[in-house]
Amino acid sequence: SLIINGDLNIAGTMDWVLTGGLTLRESIILNSGVNWSHNNLVTFSGTTSGHTIDMAGKTFPYIVYFDNPGNSSSGSWTLASNFSVSTSYYTEFRDAGFISNGFSINFGDYFNASSDVPKVLNFTGTDTVRVQRFWSLVTSANTTLTMAQAVLLMRQPSGLTNNIEFYGGAKTYHDVVIDALNTSTGYTIY
Repeated sequence: SLIINGDLNIAGTMDWVLTGGLTLRESIILNSGVNWSHNNLVTFSGTTSGHTIDMAGKTFPYIVYFDNPGNSSSGSWTLASNFSVSTSYYTEFRDAGFISNGFSINFGDYFNASSDVPKVLNFTGTDTVRVQRFWSLVTSANTTLTMAQAVLLMRQPSGLTNNIEFYGGAKTYHDVVIDALNTSTGYTIY
């Protein structure tokens, strides 16, 4: 595993190959010439705000966690490009701040923010937040959700037989669209 206590800023062209987990305490800024094939857990875990995620069009091919030390939303990241996780994997928010800054978001197969620790999720300016089959947000005063005009799109691909589940955490959503292409499975909405 590799822990980077400062920014990970790759301005040139390179192949990023790391077999272990990656923990980022501050920003990640990639150049479009980077070949990002990190097939292991990436954890954003910081104690201060003002950090940036700029993947330059790259997709996280594995699980992404947001998990700050000490159950705090003080570690916060703002997007500077689209955020995408492989649809074979997922995004989990334990505690952190996340600001979409109007960029496109695909959290992968599912999005889990069900732990009762502080988190701030702000999707202002983003048109659509995407997941395949599962959205879970804890019902807690510790969680701040700002969807603004963003649509939550849960789109289950044809042939995927998992249930679609939406646990909204008693928060306010602009629109939630469930597009189930497999009609033989169940749907749970809370």
